[in-house]
Amino acid sequence: MDSVKVQAGRLFIQEIQGLIQAGTDFIVEVMLAGKGFARTISQLKSAGYTVSIVFIFLKSAETSVARVRNRVQGVDTMCQRKMLSVGFIGVSTTSGIPIEI
Repeated sequence: MDSVKVQAGRLFIQEIQGLIQAGTDFIVEVMLAGKGFARTISQLKSAGYTVSIVFIFLKSAETSVARVRNRVQGVDTMCQRKMLSVGFIGVSTTSGIPIEI
């Protein structure tokens, strides 16, 4: 299972790198729980992108877990624990308009 997660993470990074190289505008939703995406944000700014970060705060971390569970079947326990510890989902959008949930 871990190798699948690592492979999915690599695919995610490759996709973003391809979009950056092509100069394509895009939106990505991340939890911003770690420092890894900060490098990507720096790279985007260096490439001339405007980066907007919108934080969506839900009524509770449990609501956040339920939201992801409804969207993606089978959210694993580790992901749920991380979401509960962070307590919110960060959304990076090119428009800067909050997404209503």
